[in-house]
Amino acid sequence: MRKMLKIAPYHRSEEDAREYVRKLATQFGVTNFGTKVATGKVATLDTSSGILRVDLRNEIQLARETGVPRNLQSLFDNSDPLMPPGFSLGISSKHLKATMTIGSLTQSIDAYGILEPPVDVLASDILHFRKEAVDASGTDSLVAVARAYRTYLQVSISLLDAFLGHATFVMAERKPNLLENKHFEQIRNVGSLEKRIEAWFGLCGKSLPDFGKSKRWSDFQALRRERNRYVHPREPLYSLSMKEAVQILNACREGVGGLLELLRRAAGLDERLGFIQKIKTAPPIEMV
Repeated sequence: MRKMLKIAPYHRSEEDAREYVRKLATQFGVTNFGTKVATGKVATLDTSSGILRVDLRNEIQLARETGVPRNLQSLFDNSDPLMPPGFSLGISSKHLKATMTIGSLTQSIDAYGILEPPVDVLASDILHFRKEAVDASGTDSLVAVARAYRTYLQVSISLLDAFLGHATFVMAERKPNLLENKHFEQIRNVGSLEKRIEAWFGLCGKSLPDFGKSKRWSDFQALRRERNRYVHPREPLYSLSMKEAVQILNACREGVGGLLELLRRAAGLDERLGFIQKIKTAPPIEMV
């Protein structure tokens, strides 16, 4: 069966990928970037873990394919002052046990378990279920398309929730007096995500009105409303057309990725974290 949907092959254009990699490479001290790319010369970086050799051509290709250059992005993410990346740890033997501690939080697993950082895995889930919806559109089962679509909606909103949870956990560990701040308390409370996002801007000393008129906000609202329609149904039937689905499947780019960029920027932080860039540059989907 011919697919009803198609997804672009790349996250970034060649020019955009090259520029993104150039800025990261320059930040880490790489000189003569253009010459190194043209000649294929490997860049050598002196890191806290030792010498790292980076193939800039390969980094550009990875940025095109995934939105981020693996090696340079890892260096950048690891240097983040608020949200350095966690890492996944799986136990595939009943005789092993593992414990991980982040600040005051300690989690343990044993006998076939896994520890994962929510922001990273939820970003991967968004991309996975977008592609699954596209792939399923080439089968004779629209049920499979709808299932992938519903899951995509859930993980898209969950990523924003996870960002606020991760960020405020770290902030509270470093500055316990923040627990007395009314905006901080609002963010930490389990309630309206919209109100929590507004409180984040308040905590950062920013106002929402101008931002509330942006495409980022309108796309977030579209995602939120659609997710709520499925999670909190008030009618006895779901309806889904492929044309409407395409609009929502593309809304994560600005409604999640773009919104996360602004949340970081409001706090005076660089928005180029890997999990954010993967969603901001998610390949567009369209009807065939």
